[in-house]
Parts: sequence; structure tokens; C-alpha cells
Amino acid sequence: MTAKPARISTEIRTIELRAQELTPDAFAPYGTVSLAGRSDTLDLGGPANVAQVCVEPRSFYIDFLARHIHSQQMYVPLGGRESILVVAPPSDLSDPKAVPDLDRVAAFRLDGTRAITLHRGTWHRTPLVAGSAAHFIVVDRLDTLEDLDLVDLKVNLDAEISVRP
Repeated sequence: MTAKPARISTEIRTIELRAQELTPDAFAPYGTVSLAGRSDTLDLGGPANVAQVCVEPRSFYIDFLARHIHSQQMYVPLGGRESILVVAPPSDLSDPKAVPDLDRVAAFRLDGTRAITLHRGTWHRTPLVAGSAAHFIVVDRLDTLEDLDLVDLKVNLDAEISVRP
């Protein structure tokens, strides 16, 4: 007999999000949007890591979110491919048991022409793409995996997120 993992609840609620237009005002609780003629600073809290990342198409269901406590993170699209970014605002950075506020989770359509910078502690998932892969330059802290909190939404919050483009 195979043991099943212990669960507090057997019901998983699905939070359905419709991707919204990416505007600086709408995205302000989560980060900043690059605008022509304006420069932004990036607080990495340590040496920078710059990587080209290929994001493959996958399901538009999300069952975990991550955050970087000590640094910001920037996504710069390459090739003009559209994608969707799911975010929740930062929660208490000093609380290692903090979880995302799913009442304030949002999805944004990235049209492939503007970079975004996440605030420290913004909960997020790698952008979602449909059809074919999308490429990004990702700027973050060199030891970003040591600066990463992951929350399994199903286990910790009995929830999952479904995104509609």
C-alpha cells in the first residue's frame, strides 16, 4: 500500500486570471515597466548575473510562486514574443514563512517590447508563453537561487492559478 501525502484539505480552489494590459500604473504594486527615454536602477544586493533564458511553452496553470528577498529581478524580452507574467505583491520580507496574497495576484500581457523590473519580494513565476519559445535576458543577483523563496500553492494555500490570455 502506497502512503499518500498528508493534506489539510482535499479541495483545491482555482483562481482564474485574465491577463491585463501592462501599464506602469497597473504594474506599480509589483515592479516597474521600462519606458523609452527613462532609465531605472536595479538593486541586486550583490554581483549581477545576466543570462539569456529560453522559456518553452507550457500549461497556463500555476501551482507555485517564488520571490527574491534581497534583490530585484529584470526580464528583458528578445525577439518581440508575447508572454504573460503572473505576480503577487511583496509580503513581509523578514518573514521566511510568508505566503503570497492570492487576493492581489494578477496576470499581465507582456507584448515583447518592454522590460519589467520586479520589486524585491514580488511573488512571480517565469513568464508563460504559448505556441513557440520566447527568449529573455534576465538580470538578477549572481547567487539568486540562494535568495529564493518558493511556495507550493496547492500544499500551502489549497489553491492553483489558471491564466487566460
